Amino acid sequence: MDVLSPSWAAPAHFPEIHEQAMRRLRDVVGVEPVEYPTTRRDSSPQDRANDLMAAFADTSIGAVLATIGGEDQITVLPYLEPDVIRRHPKPFLGYSDNTNLLNWLWRHGLAAFHGGSTQVHLGPGPQVASLHLRSLEAALFDGSDLEITPLTEFSEDGLDWGLAQALTDASPTRPAAPWAWHQPDHVVSAPHGGVRRRAGGLPVGPAHGGAARARALQPGGDGGLRSGLRAYEPAVGAALRGTTHRRRAGPAGHRPLPMRVTVRVKPWTKAIELDVDEGLRRGRLDEMLHGIP
Repeated sequence: MDVLSPSWAAPAHFPEIHEQAMRRLRDVVGVEPVEYPTTRRDSSPQDRANDLMAAFADTSIGAVLATIGGEDQITVLPYLEPDVIRRHPKPFLGYSDNTNLLNWLWRHGLAAFHGGSTQVHLGPGPQVASLHLRSLEAALFDGSDLEITPLTEFSEDGLDWGLAQALTDASPTRPAAPWAWHQPDHVVSAPHGGVRRRAGGLPVGPAHGGAARARALQPGGDGGLRSGLRAYEPAVGAALRGTTHRRRAGPAGHRPLPMRVTVRVKPWTKAIELDVDEGLRRGRLDEMLHGIP
């Protein structure tokens, strides 16, 4: 597995955390990390792009994992060559500022995972959290689905990476609030391939981190979204048309569904929001389904 810093090179500033993450990749995850010149060095956008392309071109490497996010990855994208990466597709895992690269990859036909990093999820603390480990292994090895269950506690504030305790002590946690369901009494579903896909009744509250969460969060791209919508149009169309039919012809006293409906075509595609009422008023529902910009 290649370990890169396509945004901020946190390992250059907190090398002890990085070293512990590399040991855990070997000993816990069971992969051999391979670093590049910019992994531990603050570098120019072009140098970081060169290392990214070299990592994808290396046929001995099965995946690429970002060390952390940052704030300037968008400056790296102009130096990437799509053909190099298309010829050697492999999973990329990253979050935060790496959303720029996730979207770039999606626009060029490659799916990736939003979630996970060495500096945050693997290096600090006494061990790798089981939730992070399970999601990382699913992303890397078998692509298995993971059941999302409510958390009992969560942490938002880690220990200072400059302190020795960051290598051995767990971050402080606090109790997680129970899931609250948004409009649980309104469910829109449509059959597709023997599976009923559900929209509505979405949980609101703390979610699991790591790669599996990112499989539910997703890179997007206009071309991928259009083609995905058309491929899944029977399911999406049935769901939306069922929604709008109930809005217009529901029984007296029927509580109308929300004006805007959010649709996720596939688990790895971005969610889009459609204004159903506007489509009805203008007679543009079909256009909304077939003409997503």
